[in-house]
Amino acid sequence: MQITLQALVLQFGVDAAPARGLRGLELEAWLNQVEDELFEQLCSSLNEQD
Repeated sequence: MQITLQALVLQFGVDAAPARGLRGLELEAWLNQVEDELFEQLCSSLNEQD
């Protein structure tokens, strides 16, 4: 999960401050939510380009 968190920060500029101190299932839930939001943002930007 730490690798995923680092990749989100470095590759997509995600603010990881809200994840500080999270561990285990809480971190996993936060990551899932952020990944879903990022996916929606990226899909929206692709649709706008069409």
